[in-house]
Amino acid sequence: MTDSNNKSLARWLRDRWESRNATAELESLASSDLERIAHEVGVGSSELREIAGLGSHAADLLPRRMEAVGLDAAEVARTDPATLHDLQRVCAMCASKGQCIHDLDHPASAGTLPDYCLNRDTLRELGVHES
Repeated sequence: MTDSNNKSLARWLRDRWESRNATAELESLASSDLERIAHEVGVGSSELREIAGLGSHAADLLPRRMEAVGLDAAEVARTDPATLHDLQRVCAMCASKGQCIHDLDHPASAGTLPDYCLNRDTLRELGVHES
């Protein structure tokens, strides 16, 4: 196994451990506490459980995608935190992460918003600069 494969495996294991801990913590809460937390972060309790199960890095591709199309995630966080939160939620739950990684790793397609990107319309509304 190469070093990059070892790092990927280590990352995968860490993510699984973190998601199990988050999921277990949520499951240990009283339903009223779970509902309160879900409300505070702007999702339903079932969606919160689902996102927690995905791990803490589930939306890590969003800043890369935003940068690739000329958006500054920090600026969006400052000017429109609710929109950034929604972008993160949608990215976390996306089933096309493999394709997204592939596209972001290839400059010819990195600066576009592909059809599979569930955040495409929102990112366009924010004023992306597609190449």
